[in-house]
Amino acid sequence: MDLTLDKSCNIVVSGCVEVLKPIKTAKATYEISKAPLPAMTGDVDLCQVAGSQLAQAQQLLVAYGLPKKCPVAAKKYCVNGKKNINISAHKNQLAMAVGTITAKLNVEHDTGKSCIDIQATFSKKK
Repeated sequence: MDLTLDKSCNIVVSGCVEVLKPIKTAKATYEISKAPLPAMTGDVDLCQVAGSQLAQAQQLLVAYGLPKKCPVAAKKYCVNGKKNINISAHKNQLAMAVGTITAKLNVEHDTGKSCIDIQATFSKKK
């Protein structure tokens, strides 16, 4: 998966996500951390992202062609960079993202358990 921030404050998404088994339920716990800020933790029902306060997460699902609610079919979902996520509402906070951000997502669903660990480094263009 590749995420790029363009000059218009859009996250341009490209790459693929593969769902190996059909998913009917998906409850997750997450932890997002970036020193020196305190970690953000919580629980979320990933099958109920539609209509929730996770608007940007919902846009990411749509960018990949994933459904906004369960069930999710087992297949490869790809995006070619033509569907963007506008984050201009957060433009004033982007400087706080500079550095390394770590995110962990543990998901329990009807077909087993999944986990995603992401470490991303954000830097200002020189």
